[in-house]
Amino acid sequence: MPDIAQLAEFERSMTPAVLAAFEEVMATLVPGDTSLVDLCRIRGNADSLPVPLTPPGTKSSTSFALRGPSSQMTRLFRPKRWNSTSTRFRVLRSSKSSPQWSTDPTVRPPDYRTDLIDRSNRGPSILLSKAPLSFRDTNMLRGNFGGKPVASPRTNKARKRARESPWRLMRGAPDLGDPPESVPEAYAAGFGARRNLEAFADAVGGDHKVLGFALSRWDAERRAVVADTPLLLPAAGWQVLGLIPPADAALTLLGAGWRRVSPSVDIWADELRGGLDAGIDVLIKMRQGLNVAAVVGARAFLERWTFNVASSHSLEWKQKGESDSEFISRVWDTYGLDALGRDPGRDWASLSELQHGRKVAIGNRTIDLGASGTAQFALFAEIARIIEIPLRQVRGAIREHAAEAGIHAFDLALSARLGSGSMSREPAALPRLLELPDLVSMHDPALERARLTALDYRVHSSHTGPDGIVDRVSRADTVGCLVERLSRRFENAAAAAAEEQAMVGERFDYGHLAARLFRYLSIAAMAEAVGLESSDKGGHHLRLAGNALTSATNYWLEDNDLSLPSVRVLAEQTSVARAHRLKPDKAARLEARSDLPASRWFELAGWARLSVFVRALGEFSHVGLSMRRDGAREALITLNVEDDDDEAPYGARREALDQAAYMLAHEIATRLDKRAPDLSSAFRKGVTLLDATDHEERLADWLNLALANRAADFGDPDVMRPSNEVASHLRAAVS
Repeated sequence: MPDIAQLAEFERSMTPAVLAAFEEVMATLVPGDTSLVDLCRIRGNADSLPVPLTPPGTKSSTSFALRGPSSQMTRLFRPKRWNSTSTRFRVLRSSKSSPQWSTDPTVRPPDYRTDLIDRSNRGPSILLSKAPLSFRDTNMLRGNFGGKPVASPRTNKARKRARESPWRLMRGAPDLGDPPESVPEAYAAGFGARRNLEAFADAVGGDHKVLGFALSRWDAERRAVVADTPLLLPAAGWQVLGLIPPADAALTLLGAGWRRVSPSVDIWADELRGGLDAGIDVLIKMRQGLNVAAVVGARAFLERWTFNVASSHSLEWKQKGESDSEFISRVWDTYGLDALGRDPGRDWASLSELQHGRKVAIGNRTIDLGASGTAQFALFAEIARIIEIPLRQVRGAIREHAAEAGIHAFDLALSARLGSGSMSREPAALPRLLELPDLVSMHDPALERARLTALDYRVHSSHTGPDGIVDRVSRADTVGCLVERLSRRFENAAAAAAEEQAMVGERFDYGHLAARLFRYLSIAAMAEAVGLESSDKGGHHLRLAGNALTSATNYWLEDNDLSLPSVRVLAEQTSVARAHRLKPDKAARLEARSDLPASRWFELAGWARLSVFVRALGEFSHVGLSMRRDGAREALITLNVEDDDDEAPYGARREALDQAAYMLAHEIATRLDKRAPDLSSAFRKGVTLLDATDHEERLADWLNLALANRAADFGDPDVMRPSNEVASHLRAAVS
């Protein structure tokens, strides 16, 4: 082979001296990353041929070709795992393994990912595989993407590193040097098993650096716990995912693209792909441990496809005096509620109660948005079963659309119902794809591997040959449809960042985003600490607001409008907490009412001036024929005074999130002013960057701005709907 011949002069026999030189080179690499090749396991498209970029003969040059393992290699490398990922190496492969592309659309490239890498200009740090990387490779089920071992955050060593250097893991946290000695004590008092607010304040001692380290430790621990808890995605969730691959394959055949990644040639197929994406996104939010995001996404998903059922069957629209839950039950009763096995109208009512911070009964449990542990698992299992119903409508619509195109190969798979069982083991690299899609996580090597896996899944879903997914779904397919959406989540965030960079030019700075994320996560952490130690009932709602802030931040980074209903939960729960502090007796009476509109809490909290803000967020909290999102968006743009007029439309969601986050921060600081003034001072200095006076002025300015726009008219509904009389004529004409 030509490339081997070129290396002949550099060939060295395997000797202890060569191994020592090799060990010296490998010591410069970061352990745990096998994105290039694992030399000791002899994994690569051909024999591994590391070639240094430095000239032969220099000290740093250890040019040789490995000719297989030896006893010296086994002895030298047993204590450690060395992974070739350094940019000081190139990896050459023999020409015989070059993939050959076929013009037949039913034949997949034999080595798709490798060909993709070879065609891209990504430098020497690339992923190669010895065997053709079929997406159905069972190595993926053992916890690896494409058969490559990935360092999991679940390992004890990784968790120990995370806890020993928590500040470096906090999003946007500044470099304040080494942590003070009082940080462990502060963390234990604020977030440990025996937490105590007074002890927390004493340990912090008014030092914002100590507080910052403690909050960072909380963030690192929270993420580690999520990574360590695969049960957050219950068996019912994996069963739902098992229904997706045939639907993806059918849509690809119908001409649907992958939203924001590849274009569609069929508008309705693209909308149906969006339906699958929305259902899977709920499962992703569950696996991230985001209660608010999961509930918000599930209710929006159920609402949207309820109206598709009504439209598809020409049902009468919501009648006068008919509640939302009754309307939804009536619509889904078209298929028979007994046949469905549950009442979607009742499910919608439960999700609505949860979204307002109230409790619901699930089995023999009473659960609310603050559920954790086994209660959280039960909540997520119930949500997974809820979203399976609208997914039936999405898959049924795909089946009908395919039938219209003369495609019937997927009929049986698209008519299947939930099976049984679950993943025996979650892929080890999956938790690394659950991070916030920010600058830090977008440079994680695991993300590049996931992106390539997603590309392979997209190609595989277009394959209708004998190894396609027409009549069978492997566990690798099930994981693949999830990884594809997780990868696209980061791609969407990167595309949004690139669009913003192109718009603002030299003013674009990732540091601004990092600092903002640091404040959001710190406010959420303080809401947890202060909420648990609050003597009034408002402390519980303070914690719910913190969960809503984390959920809204995730959706906002993904450039998703669902960030706005999450902001609504954040603002509402903050107002409830404030009302309990200011008027506890009246708040307790209102708490007992299940039909209480959210506006009453804002009035009781003294924030009635925010009515236009609450109304605008409410338009994004429901999917229906009467929604007026265009007008609500214009109102939010008007309330965005932080950006110039030409940029205000692009920052409206961010400004809504920012103002709601600072409303929560104001409530936290106000509660701390009485109980722990020094801790409040550290919080203001290190997180909000506003003293008490400035924060009051900022809040007052925000309230007055909303008051000045209280009469904003959101205009006509965005969706045209026929009257019931017209609908009756249409039904008669069809029949």
